[in-house]
Amino acid sequence: MKSKQIISFLLIFSGFYSFNNISGQLDTIQNGYNPEIATSEVNKKRRNLMLSLGGATYTMGSIALYKTWYEDYPQSSFHFYDDSREWRGMDKAGHLYSAYSQSNLFYQGWKWTGQDKNTAMWSGFACGMIFQSTIEVMDGFSEQWGFSWTDMGANILGGGLFIAQQKGWGEQRILLKNSAARKQYNYFPVGTQAQEALDQRINSLYGSGVMQNWLKDYNGQTIWLSTNVKSFFPKTSFPKWLNVSFGYGAENMIGGYTNQWIDNNKLIVIDELLFPRYSQFYLSLDADLSKIDTKSPFLRTLLDILNLIKVPFSAIEVNTRGEIKFHLLHF
Repeated sequence: MKSKQIISFLLIFSGFYSFNNISGQLDTIQNGYNPEIATSEVNKKRRNLMLSLGGATYTMGSIALYKTWYEDYPQSSFHFYDDSREWRGMDKAGHLYSAYSQSNLFYQGWKWTGQDKNTAMWSGFACGMIFQSTIEVMDGFSEQWGFSWTDMGANILGGGLFIAQQKGWGEQRILLKNSAARKQYNYFPVGTQAQEALDQRINSLYGSGVMQNWLKDYNGQTIWLSTNVKSFFPKTSFPKWLNVSFGYGAENMIGGYTNQWIDNNKLIVIDELLFPRYSQFYLSLDADLSKIDTKSPFLRTLLDILNLIKVPFSAIEVNTRGEIKFHLLHF
């Protein structure tokens, strides 16, 4: 499942960004440089560091991705695959989130090197597209998947959201964030053959460990548009860090298209009248951690990384089953 591929790439780069940001702060502190008036020599050093770390991250990430996801599957000639209707759009939401976040993180890195904001913006977008396109090319040579134009479209839209805000407002007022919670799949009585078959299916799709499950299970994920209130209404008394968030999720998906599979030459079918596949729409609050002032380089970096994830708050859910639910705390 591609959610782990995408988010793992994002986490790998987050580590690179963290090191890059901290090293820049240390450079400023130790050598007395002001990042706003850095000399071209300092910019060259930072640019070279950015290129080296970015190249190493890309290379190691690509190798790790291939070893983890593609090496054990049959390869084929390059081909295309239409997965536009899989996973009730959660896969595409994940691409939007990852492309947006990577473009934004790379932008911060390139701006640190001394590039002007416009150049850094397009450099960040280009780097995000390179990371995302690599995944699609690998899919294109894998017999089990294929190059997906809808995935690429979602990548471009995600990066485009970053570009549009940077060009229009000079800042990111609408953030894309992710949240996830571990799901339980107790559809049948414990110990029955049907529940055992379901457990095996869940483990094969979403992994058995907590981290694998968190990264791979679309049923437990929500993608959020987190909108900063103060940025749009500067004269209001809202705290500058307060965001209103609109989330999208989906439930009861035990496969890309349907909830049926073959187990030991037997067809297993989940009754969709009892456990229907449906979409969820959320309204909640959030915090934009980039708005929190701090002079600590470590804390600034930590807050920037944590800002990729929505802060848990109460939420109202409206879903395609016609239900309205209140969640005291939604992850």
